[in-house]
Amino acid sequence: MDTKKIKPNYFSTFFMFPFGFESDVDGVIAKFQKSSKWIAEKYQIKKGLDYNEYVYFYKYVRDILLETQQHTDDKKEGVKFFRYNFENHCLQYEVYNQNIDKEKPISLKIEEINLHLFEPGVGILIFEIVNEEKESPLNLSLYDYLAFLTNGRRVFPPFINPESERENGTFKCGFTKEDAINKKECAAQISITCGKDTIVKEDYKQNFHLIQYSNQKQTEVLPYLSKIIRHFLDLGDEFNYAQKQYWPIIDDRMFCHTYYGIVGDSKTYNKPFLDNLKRALNSEEPKPYTDDALRIWHQLIFLDLEGPSCANRPFMIQQINESSYNRWSDWGTFYGFTRYSSTTISDYDVKFINNHFKTMYYQIAVLLFFYRGALLSFSNKSAAIASQIQSDAQWNVKKKHKKNNRRNQNNKIVQELEELNREFLLFRNKLWFREVTAQEQGIEMFDIMTEKMRNIELLEDLQIEIKELYAYFDAQREKETAKTINTLTILGAIFMPLIIATALFGMNFPFDVCSYFQSTNSIVKFASSTLILLLTWTVLSLVFITMAKVFSKIDISDLLNSRK
Repeated sequence: MDTKKIKPNYFSTFFMFPFGFESDVDGVIAKFQKSSKWIAEKYQIKKGLDYNEYVYFYKYVRDILLETQQHTDDKKEGVKFFRYNFENHCLQYEVYNQNIDKEKPISLKIEEINLHLFEPGVGILIFEIVNEEKESPLNLSLYDYLAFLTNGRRVFPPFINPESERENGTFKCGFTKEDAINKKECAAQISITCGKDTIVKEDYKQNFHLIQYSNQKQTEVLPYLSKIIRHFLDLGDEFNYAQKQYWPIIDDRMFCHTYYGIVGDSKTYNKPFLDNLKRALNSEEPKPYTDDALRIWHQLIFLDLEGPSCANRPFMIQQINESSYNRWSDWGTFYGFTRYSSTTISDYDVKFINNHFKTMYYQIAVLLFFYRGALLSFSNKSAAIASQIQSDAQWNVKKKHKKNNRRNQNNKIVQELEELNREFLLFRNKLWFREVTAQEQGIEMFDIMTEKMRNIELLEDLQIEIKELYAYFDAQREKETAKTINTLTILGAIFMPLIIATALFGMNFPFDVCSYFQSTNSIVKFASSTLILLLTWTVLSLVFITMAKVFSKIDISDLLNSRK
């Protein structure tokens, strides 16, 4: 049994490209509102499916995910939703890999293209792709669909030949048999077509190159972004992440939210696969027929075209157990989740599962990517502040900054930290939720996907980062305060004895200066009195300075605690 013999009756996937953008958020949203390619839409309940999706989530989650007519245009938190303007055209998503099919690409219908933009600077571009065999009898197998997914989700190639050399900052056309493009990991071409017309095409063999970006501080090599993404986001041919401040939230791949409708009794190998997968997920015993089903299930979850990406059965079983949601497996419905994919298999006759997949589970994925993108954006800002602190510290060591300049720089960094903390607190208290629905299955799926994306760890790490940054500046302020106090203490220790000595001796000198110098005896008295005054001042100064140093090392809070 292999993926080439199992043939689904229905296939649906959402290619999700989550990205962050740290430029003017209002400006980015306004750009798409003015674009003729996109239509801004509010959420409307037109049919039962819309109502079911709406009431599935708690109200505070609906406020984030679903912008309804009741929301005002100046509402800052939550989503701005855009639907691509097809203009009555039928678009196809074509993926060509010469190592899979040397004659023709795999071409599937694009049902919709959606764009979700969130105020904290997170966007998700989504391609909904559908194929139903009774409408489009392509006779595609699981292997064909896996090839479409693994190749079609590429934003840029994962690797090129390590022996190739860069010329003028690029590796353009530097591909050999060892490259991903000349294997099965990456498509040679991806196109969006309308009939015989090509709307946009990415030819990785001809166009792929790395961009060398330079600014005043550094030079770095940036990944090439697919023309498919650039076309729909209106980013232009010269786009790179540093200039426009867009960055992918996952890596070189889009997230795949995929549904396979497999009628168990309609194809020769479909029913044995589903039956064996049921048995396999209920047993730890290694059996040939169940192992085949487990390997295929691993391929579907982790999008491994040529077999499981691990050569150790216990480890494969561990990955499957950690990634599978088996609540309904005995009824022939299977769910699997990873950091870059979610997979559902069910009998196509159970249509309400597909409806849930396209609505509730879709929105859960969108929400989690919004969370992940916002947290990564905050983390990037935190890292930038830490870098400024390091640079400022190096400048201080080299004494390149005057005191006023250092103070201004610190004030600027503190303002950025306070702004980051304000944004994070708003996100943490108003937008971040650990439970989004009262439905048991929704709670369980949300928890699994949250764990896979490590959003909770990101949140906790960010809280620690911000706390440590504040602790650093508090320590700096305490240090500056201590320096000021020490200076004042030393000055006081120097001049206080002079005041005391003057009080003791100066006011008791029984002479008029003019008459005092008329006798030699008076001059001796004056000299001796002055010497005594200086000695007294010196001794008292040393005593005061010593006491100041001792008390400066004492923590007042510790002293108070010891008295308790």
